[in-house]
Amino acid sequence: MRRLRPESEAEVERRVEFRMRRQRVLRRRPRPLNLWVVLDEGALWRPACAPATMRMQIRHIIEQCRRPNVTIQIAPLGISGQVAGDGSLTLVRFPQQGLQDMVYLERPDNAVYPTRRAEIEHHWHIFNTLVTEAAPPEQTPRVLARILSTY
Repeated sequence: MRRLRPESEAEVERRVEFRMRRQRVLRRRPRPLNLWVVLDEGALWRPACAPATMRMQIRHIIEQCRRPNVTIQIAPLGISGQVAGDGSLTLVRFPQQGLQDMVYLERPDNAVYPTRRAEIEHHWHIFNTLVTEAAPPEQTPRVLARILSTY
Protein backbone atom coordinates (compact mmCIF):
# COMPACT_ATOMS: atom_id res chain seq x y z
CA MET A 1 0.00 0.00 0.00
CA ARG A 2 2.82 2.40 0.78
CA ARG A 3 4.55 2.20 -2.58
CA LEU A 4 1.49 3.15 -4.56
CA ARG A 5 0.41 5.96 -2.28
CA PRO A 6 2.70 7.59 0.20
CA GLU A 7 0.33 7.99 3.13
CA SER A 8 0.69 8.52 6.81
CA GLU A 9 1.51 5.55 9.00
CA ALA A 10 -1.89 5.96 10.69
CA GLU A 11 -3.71 5.72 7.34
CA VAL A 12 -1.79 2.60 6.34
CA GLU A 13 -2.58 1.00 9.71
CA ARG A 14 -6.26 1.92 9.35
CA ARG A 15 -6.44 0.27 5.92
CA VAL A 16 -4.64 -2.86 7.11
CA GLU A 17 -7.00 -3.18 10.09
CA PHE A 18 -10.02 -2.76 7.82
CA ARG A 19 -8.78 -5.53 5.53
CA MET A 20 -8.09 -7.82 8.48
CA ARG A 21 -11.62 -7.25 9.83
CA ARG A 22 -13.04 -7.92 6.39
CA GLN A 23 -11.36 -11.35 6.37
CA ARG A 24 -13.12 -12.40 9.58
CA VAL A 25 -16.36 -13.09 7.72
CA LEU A 26 -14.62 -16.11 6.21
CA ARG A 27 -14.21 -17.65 9.68
CA ARG A 28 -17.42 -16.60 11.37
CA ARG A 29 -19.78 -19.19 12.82
CA PRO A 30 -22.20 -20.68 12.12
CA ARG A 31 -22.14 -19.61 8.45
CA PRO A 32 -18.93 -18.21 7.01
CA LEU A 33 -19.21 -16.39 3.72
CA ASN A 34 -18.08 -18.11 0.55
CA LEU A 35 -15.22 -16.53 -1.35
CA TRP A 36 -14.10 -17.28 -4.91
CA VAL A 37 -10.93 -15.54 -6.05
CA VAL A 38 -9.25 -15.53 -9.44
CA LEU A 39 -5.84 -14.04 -8.77
CA ASP A 40 -3.65 -12.68 -11.55
CA GLU A 41 -0.38 -14.62 -11.53
CA GLY A 42 1.43 -11.44 -12.53
CA ALA A 43 0.45 -9.84 -9.23
CA LEU A 44 2.40 -12.56 -7.44
CA TRP A 45 5.51 -12.03 -9.54
CA ARG A 46 5.47 -8.23 -9.15
CA PRO A 47 6.44 -7.66 -5.53
CA ALA A 48 4.59 -4.72 -4.02
CA CYS A 49 6.46 -5.11 -0.74
CA ALA A 50 9.57 -6.61 0.83
CA PRO A 51 10.35 -10.27 -0.01
CA ALA A 52 9.60 -11.38 3.56
CA THR A 53 6.16 -9.79 3.33
CA MET A 54 5.51 -11.41 -0.05
CA ARG A 55 6.42 -14.81 1.43
CA MET A 56 4.03 -14.20 4.30
CA GLN A 57 1.25 -13.14 1.92
CA ILE A 58 1.70 -16.16 -0.35
CA ARG A 59 1.75 -18.55 2.63
CA HIS A 60 -1.48 -16.96 3.83
CA ILE A 61 -3.11 -17.54 0.44
CA ILE A 62 -1.98 -21.19 0.53
CA GLU A 63 -3.59 -21.56 3.97
CA GLN A 64 -6.83 -20.06 2.67
CA CYS A 65 -6.92 -22.70 -0.08
CA ARG A 66 -7.60 -25.28 2.66
CA ARG A 67 -10.82 -23.59 3.75
CA PRO A 68 -13.96 -25.33 2.45
CA ASN A 69 -15.66 -21.99 1.82
CA VAL A 70 -12.74 -20.48 -0.12
CA THR A 71 -11.89 -21.21 -3.77
CA ILE A 72 -8.74 -19.66 -5.19
CA GLN A 73 -7.60 -19.93 -8.78
CA ILE A 74 -4.55 -18.44 -10.47
CA ALA A 75 -5.05 -16.82 -13.87
CA PRO A 76 -1.93 -17.43 -15.98
CA LEU A 77 0.25 -14.50 -16.97
CA GLY A 78 -1.44 -12.29 -19.53
CA ILE A 79 -4.94 -13.75 -19.27
CA SER A 80 -6.61 -11.49 -16.72
CA GLY A 81 -5.44 -8.28 -18.37
CA GLN A 82 -6.90 -9.41 -21.68
CA VAL A 83 -10.21 -10.42 -20.12
CA ALA A 84 -10.73 -7.98 -17.26
CA GLY A 85 -8.49 -5.01 -18.00
CA ASP A 86 -6.63 -3.36 -15.16
CA GLY A 87 -7.63 -3.11 -11.53
CA SER A 88 -9.55 -5.51 -9.36
CA LEU A 89 -13.08 -6.75 -9.85
CA THR A 90 -15.23 -7.72 -6.88
CA LEU A 91 -18.66 -9.29 -7.31
CA VAL A 92 -20.99 -9.77 -4.36
CA ARG A 93 -24.01 -12.05 -4.49
CA PHE A 94 -26.26 -11.64 -1.47
CA PRO A 95 -28.06 -14.67 0.00
CA GLN A 96 -31.27 -12.72 0.54
CA GLN A 97 -33.86 -12.93 -2.23
CA GLY A 98 -34.52 -9.72 -4.11
CA LEU A 99 -31.17 -8.06 -3.49
CA GLN A 100 -29.28 -7.17 -6.65
CA ASP A 101 -25.71 -8.40 -7.06
CA MET A 102 -23.09 -5.75 -6.43
CA VAL A 103 -20.02 -4.93 -8.53
CA TYR A 104 -17.03 -3.08 -7.10
CA LEU A 105 -14.20 -1.97 -9.39
CA GLU A 106 -11.15 -0.81 -7.46
CA ARG A 107 -8.85 1.57 -9.31
CA PRO A 108 -5.65 3.26 -8.14
CA ASP A 109 -7.37 6.53 -7.27
CA ASN A 110 -11.07 5.71 -7.04
CA ALA A 111 -13.74 3.02 -6.92
CA VAL A 112 -16.66 2.40 -9.26
CA TYR A 113 -19.93 0.65 -8.38
CA PRO A 114 -21.81 -0.14 -11.61
CA THR A 115 -25.52 -0.56 -10.91
CA ARG A 116 -27.21 -1.18 -14.25
CA ARG A 117 -28.25 -4.79 -14.76
CA ALA A 118 -26.41 -5.00 -18.11
CA GLU A 119 -23.18 -3.78 -16.46
CA ILE A 120 -23.50 -6.29 -13.64
CA GLU A 121 -24.15 -9.14 -16.08
CA HIS A 122 -21.14 -8.02 -18.14
CA HIS A 123 -18.88 -8.24 -15.09
CA TRP A 124 -20.25 -11.68 -14.18
CA HIS A 125 -19.38 -12.74 -17.73
CA ILE A 126 -15.83 -11.43 -17.23
CA PHE A 127 -15.53 -13.34 -13.94
CA ASN A 128 -16.87 -16.56 -15.46
CA THR A 129 -14.41 -16.23 -18.33
CA LEU A 130 -11.55 -15.80 -15.84
CA VAL A 131 -12.72 -18.89 -13.92
CA THR A 132 -12.71 -20.89 -17.16
CA GLU A 133 -9.27 -19.62 -18.25
CA ALA A 134 -7.58 -19.94 -14.85
CA ALA A 135 -5.90 -23.06 -13.54
CA PRO A 136 -8.24 -25.34 -11.55
CA PRO A 137 -8.36 -24.68 -7.78
CA GLU A 138 -6.60 -27.98 -7.02
CA GLN A 139 -3.47 -26.64 -8.74
CA THR A 140 -3.37 -23.37 -6.79
CA PRO A 141 -1.26 -24.53 -3.81
CA ARG A 142 1.34 -26.02 -6.18
CA VAL A 143 1.50 -22.85 -8.31
CA LEU A 144 1.79 -20.71 -5.18
CA ALA A 145 4.54 -22.93 -3.73
CA ARG A 146 6.54 -22.54 -6.95
CA ILE A 147 6.21 -18.75 -6.80
CA LEU A 148 6.96 -18.73 -3.06
CA SER A 149 10.27 -20.53 -3.68
CA THR A 150 11.49 -17.55 -5.73
CA TYR A 151 11.16 -15.14 -2.80
